Amino acid sequence: MFAGRRLLLKSTGDGASVPTSQDVAGLLEALGPNAERFDVVLPALRGRDSRLHAVPDDFEAPDGFELTALRATHALLDKPFFRAAGTARQKIEWVRTHRFCSRCGAPTERGTGHEAMECTTCGQLHFARLTPAIIVLIQRGREALLGRSPHFTPGVYSTLAGFVEPGEFPPGRLRQIEEGVLFLLKPGSPAHQKLPLHAQPTYPAMYHNFSYFVRSIFSSGPEGPCPPVLLINLFLKINF
Repeated sequence: MFAGRRLLLKSTGDGASVPTSQDVAGLLEALGPNAERFDVVLPALRGRDSRLHAVPDDFEAPDGFELTALRATHALLDKPFFRAAGTARQKIEWVRTHRFCSRCGAPTERGTGHEAMECTTCGQLHFARLTPAIIVLIQRGREALLGRSPHFTPGVYSTLAGFVEPGEFPPGRLRQIEEGVLFLLKPGSPAHQKLPLHAQPTYPAMYHNFSYFVRSIFSSGPEGPCPPVLLINLFLKINF
């Protein structure tokens, strides 16, 4: 159950968990039509089917429950539950932003042969939008290159990420990030060697199909302190 971008969790003695249908039955009954159910495909969790509801953004969690920002649930939920929650949040946005056909303007309804919103007039199918992107960990020994954007929470940094443009493939975007980092990281230093690792599974960010890459950077010269690097935003190398 979501209220805006916050996920309803059941408070437990040592943390929180995703509530079962039985846990929220009373809440759904009290909310009535204000609790919108979404008929979408979600993964089964621990052998049980998943159901998805959205309640008003200003909904206040009753005693025994808490509303938590989706990103913050990463530290609270097991991986299958976190991934399912990310998928669920994306599908809420997909349904809500495809209630009308972009071709003819008529209302849409849930398709029967595909997981798509189908136009009731022209039959156009509207599938969930995906934006390919990559996120890269640049590391040197036990050091990693992190960056931040002006809209980040103060003190929060991220690994390097970028969208894959139309007609571009993830390895091409990866090479651009690598070349920029290697050029700016140690200008004039001997050539660096890059050791690729396999891409990792995707991450459930909003409409972003992230491919993960890891690159190790080595230099034949002395490493020494690394100044801040400007690559799209300000990137700083910190220890982890």
